[in-house]
Amino acid sequence: MSQGVMRFVEGIEKRTNGRYKIEQYFAAQLYKDPDIPQVLATGVLDMGDALSIRFSKVVPEALLVSGLCGLGESESQFHRALDGELGALLDKEFQKKANIKVIAWTELGGTDGIVCKKKQIRTIEDFKGLLIRAPGPANMLFLRDVEASPVDVSSAEVYTALQYGTIDGAITALDSVVKRKFYEVAPHVTSASIGCTMSTALAMNLDKWNKLSPNIQKIFLESGKLAAEYTRTHSWNVKTEAVKFLEAQPKVHLYEVPKQEFLSWQEKVLPSQIKLLKKVAGEQRAVELLGILDSYR
Repeated sequence: MSQGVMRFVEGIEKRTNGRYKIEQYFAAQLYKDPDIPQVLATGVLDMGDALSIRFSKVVPEALLVSGLCGLGESESQFHRALDGELGALLDKEFQKKANIKVIAWTELGGTDGIVCKKKQIRTIEDFKGLLIRAPGPANMLFLRDVEASPVDVSSAEVYTALQYGTIDGAITALDSVVKRKFYEVAPHVTSASIGCTMSTALAMNLDKWNKLSPNIQKIFLESGKLAAEYTRTHSWNVKTEAVKFLEAQPKVHLYEVPKQEFLSWQEKVLPSQIKLLKKVAGEQRAVELLGILDSYR
């Protein structure tokens, strides 16, 4: 996210010949991720980049791109939709409900990894009875549907919880498996696109946005594309690098779930995920959103 923001800022400063300077604050120096929607809406901050799920209380439609499990075929499907009709609809709702203009949809990367201490997870039956850390409500629903027991553990405590057997496994990203060294204490790693995307909204206070000239607005949007392109490419690259690293570890057992097997996972878990979307966004709007996403297959 930080690297994407840096490219956004560089794009603006370059295209305006330095007339626009943007101060950047990383790693919650000003506000934590959950606070971004409120401070953007009120204009305390001019711009911010936050996970789309942070906005879903005010803009329920944002839940669609917040990592729902088993939804969609790939990251690229979500990206095409966000660059098209879905992105336009969400931007309209952000402006109307949150006083926020979405400049770009950047990518943090979905949940594509499962680590387990006891055994390799290859089929849906292998989840049964395991205590597994679930990041967020969608993943908790996923685990309940596959008859595992979801456990709420902070990301900072996952390694220790795996090490001492407080949990049997964790849903995470393959990149996190490597960077947080989960493979050291849970050598059974499974690759599966549980959540295709975890989109973030690079956004601006709407009142501030409306004060920009059309030409400068165009430059902001063009620079936003640089951020989106970087994060999307980077999220794919780090997954590829993580797989190569894990394959090279002699004590790690890496298994990629075949497409046909994963289809059975989707069939099992999608009804609950869609029910969650309908509960949050309303049934009619949820059907509309799912229809738009499906049109970008």
